[in-house]
Amino acid sequence: MGRVRGIGTARKWFRKHRIGYLLILPSCLFVLGFIIIPLFEGISLSLTTEEFGGRGAVFAGAANYVSLFRSDAAFWQAMLRTLVWAIATVAIVYCTGLALSTLLNQDIRGRAIFRSLLLIPWVIPNIVVASIWRWMYHDQFGFINSALTGLGLISQPIQWLSDPTLAFISVIMVFVWKYTPFMTITLLAGMQSISHDYYEAAQIDGASSFQSFLYVTLPLLKPVSITSTLLLSIWAFNHFDILYVLTGGGPSKATTLLSIEIYNRAFFSLDIGYAAAMGCVMLLGLLGFAVLYLKSYAQTAA
Repeated sequence: MGRVRGIGTARKWFRKHRIGYLLILPSCLFVLGFIIIPLFEGISLSLTTEEFGGRGAVFAGAANYVSLFRSDAAFWQAMLRTLVWAIATVAIVYCTGLALSTLLNQDIRGRAIFRSLLLIPWVIPNIVVASIWRWMYHDQFGFINSALTGLGLISQPIQWLSDPTLAFISVIMVFVWKYTPFMTITLLAGMQSISHDYYEAAQIDGASSFQSFLYVTLPLLKPVSITSTLLLSIWAFNHFDILYVLTGGGPSKATTLLSIEIYNRAFFSLDIGYAAAMGCVMLLGLLGFAVLYLKSYAQTAA
């Protein structure tokens, strides 16, 4: 009797919640098919010596990881370069976005027009962005060298994408141009959600505009800043398309980030298993990075 009653209760519960489960089913199938299954496939490949056009996957255990950590100097150079790239791009984008969002939060003329124009870099596809900037950086026909020459600032064309140091700086600037609108709009939304009561209380206490920004705006923006910075850090760490179109990882591997190193290992060296191991290590680094940010966010929310 109790069992029949339990079955009836379960059926009622299912009928009550079935619409919710049906609504989340497509998302669950998407996550399963495009995230979970490829993730486990990548982990399994990292334990083999799978090669394109070879004899097929041969189980190698942890051999790929041992070789990666012990003797692969190119991997660690790419990792260091990626860390420098991620720190530089995230820091510049955040500071630029914070400055622009602070400006747009003021009651200035033309604010709505500027907000609309600001979104243009964000909505342009990455490949188009890279193609535009590759032309602008061209040493003979590019807009930047032509403008600098016309202004009398330079006498010889600057090799923006041929010099290793300049190439790294140049691709950072393109990333900043592309992703600053995201940071600006996100921080602006956070600023506009802050109650004016806090600023009125600060004024009553005699705080200046800078002190109000430092002790009211920035602390209350911390949850938004953490979330947007986490997303931007992941995008920067995984970035591939703009860099590959602009420089292909050159010159002299100056812009070869970990994503490009993995791509070259898989599709030029044709070593799929080793590339998968590199990808797994990259994933672990990103997960550790995300955990630190989420812990910081939880402490802020508490």
